[in-house]
Amino acid sequence: MPLNKVTADSIADGTVIAADIADGSITSPKIAAGAVTGNTLSTNIINANNIVNSSILGNDLADNVIRANNIVAGTITGNLIATSQITGNLLTANCVSGNNIVAATITGNLIATGQITGNLIATSSVSSNNLVDSITIANITSSQTATFMGPIFERANVVTTGGLTATVTIPTTNTGVLIFTANSSANATVNFTGLNTMSVGNVASYVIMVPNGTTARYISAVQIDGNSITPKWAGGAPIGGTSANTDMYSFNIVKTDATPTYNVFAQVSSFF
Repeated sequence: MPLNKVTADSIADGTVIAADIADGSITSPKIAAGAVTGNTLSTNIINANNIVNSSILGNDLADNVIRANNIVAGTITGNLIATSQITGNLLTANCVSGNNIVAATITGNLIATGQITGNLIATSSVSSNNLVDSITIANITSSQTATFMGPIFERANVVTTGGLTATVTIPTTNTGVLIFTANSSANATVNFTGLNTMSVGNVASYVIMVPNGTTARYISAVQIDGNSITPKWAGGAPIGGTSANTDMYSFNIVKTDATPTYNVFAQVSSFF
């Protein structure tokens, strides 16, 4: 019987079965638009192995024809979705929530730089129970009070290759604590670099620990970005070091003007 003579009401139940139809004999041009609808198909009659790869595209589907209740749980997985096919403008607001995401499936290497910003994070959505115990961050800026509920560990730069020398440069990219393990070999000029980028009103703090042998040495001059500056010393400026002990110097540098201008408050203590 010619295909165009076969209609739904002319086929008795079971008269025509799949085995009576050659593979590929019914193609899209032979089916009128709207002729096949959901109510004309038996449940589960169309499944994945009945569909040729890439034969159903987005422009073949009417809006909203595929909904969550039409998809069996777990049938759409990441390996079935082409890269970049799901973008933000294709997702309804709030359609992706925490309970829809498998634990640990979204990691840092899957998120483009700068894609998560403060305005995209709801208030209180990030809490301590959602963070691992240890987080390493290059720089932290807090606009309000910071509260620490345990001890604070600060990294120190321990110099084992020699003692205090004539010129010591301490960049802002280094730690604020400098420890020499060998006795000093000369009086030193300390140069704090990188402070030109510091905002007006900010304070940079440094500690330098200097051991001495029988011939004592000390920090005799201070520079900021190569420019000499006279610190305000607690109890007066040192005129020498203390032999056979360790001297600890502290510097608190306040930027008071963008020109730049600084106030340096310094102090030295001896430890026997």
